[in-house]
Amino acid sequence: MRGFPETVIDEGEIFSFFSQFGQVIEAKLARNYFGTLLDYTNQAELEAKYNIQKRKNQLNGGKSTKKLARIERKIQKLKKSSAKKLLNKFQDVPKVFLRFLVEKL
Repeated sequence: MRGFPETVIDEGEIFSFFSQFGQVIEAKLARNYFGTLLDYTNQAELEAKYNIQKRKNQLNGGKSTKKLARIERKIQKLKKSSAKKLLNKFQDVPKVFLRFLVEKL
């Protein structure tokens, strides 16, 4: 989402505001730091996948620990990639990445 004032720096404030529209799972200020917005999106998707796989792993007696490790390596790689990009360039244009809980009707 775009259009937030540059003074918005608190993820908790964003989380609280959007909670009126549904159950917010995550709220991140994903400032457009030269390509890191896509990294944040991919990281969030991988973290969701990791949580699902972790639950499956608990249910099947720990048979999928290799999959968990592989997903975790991908997450760490994205975090390092984002950090490296941030060291090189900085643009302070706030954008917000939100994930809502979607319930089936």
